[in-house]
Amino acid sequence: MIVLGMFSHVMRDHLGAHMLKIVLIIGLVLGLYVGARLLFRVIGRTPSSRPMAARRDPGAGRSESLDYVHIAGRMREMAARTLLMQEAQQPGFSKVGGEPDLPPGVEWPVGPEGPLAFLLQVELAAARAAGGPDWLPESGALWAFHDDRWDASDQVRVIHAPNGERQSAFPPITIPRARRYRQRPVAFSAHQSSPSLDWLEVDVRGKTFTDEELDTLADTFEDLGPEPHHRIGGYPLEHQMMNLPLMAERRSRGLDDQAPADAEMREAAQAWRMLFQVDYDTDLKMTWGDAGRFYVLVREADARAGEFSRTVTVFDLG
Repeated sequence: MIVLGMFSHVMRDHLGAHMLKIVLIIGLVLGLYVGARLLFRVIGRTPSSRPMAARRDPGAGRSESLDYVHIAGRMREMAARTLLMQEAQQPGFSKVGGEPDLPPGVEWPVGPEGPLAFLLQVELAAARAAGGPDWLPESGALWAFHDDRWDASDQVRVIHAPNGERQSAFPPITIPRARRYRQRPVAFSAHQSSPSLDWLEVDVRGKTFTDEELDTLADTFEDLGPEPHHRIGGYPLEHQMMNLPLMAERRSRGLDDQAPADAEMREAAQAWRMLFQVDYDTDLKMTWGDAGRFYVLVREADARAGEFSRTVTVFDLG
């Protein structure tokens, strides 16, 4: 009896351990099964079965505002070539700084404060051949001189003369040494330019631009490389916020830069073109203000007629 009792106790222990193993195995299998079902449900779910809040429109964040489309379209339509005056490998007639080569009989220009400082001279045939503005004369040359009346509309004097004999002219001794610039012979390279928001007179307040769109509109100009950027034609790269065509029209009428502009004046302002941008250039000792530059504007009709005595200058302090 004692032996039988001991045998029964051992059997119960053995069966209990065996049942525990079975229960553990069944639990493990059920856990793997449930886990697999959940995994397949996640992997196998199609986009259409996802909750609506989790869907993402492929075009989200990339749609263009109507204001951006309109302004960008105007910039593309008005884009124009600009000529960058770069250092020439072989010296020719065109140059920035140095001493001018004037036709016989053309005297050194004088302003209210005395003789003007020489800025640059351009061979028009070479400029046209390089892709310059078609409103420039096909032949002859342009010379530009300036004085230090920084707010004067005639601060830069432009001279135009047909082809012919030219000879080096020495600056009058009364011109300060600081206004006798070093010389750089130049050649021309054509680039694409676009009007700035200021040129277009776009007030960004109240517009629906995104920050990215505004950055794009403010950076539509082709990369011209490191400054300085002495240029002919096209559109300027303004340092200050200014509407140059409207400023030129006001100044041509003897008005203040902040004078009210009606519709007729704004329409007349559309006739102005940038003739020259003369940049701050430490190598040539052309240092004005805080990286200042000259913008010289001319009416297109005047330029086509070879009339450059009515140009308007705007000096940008930088």
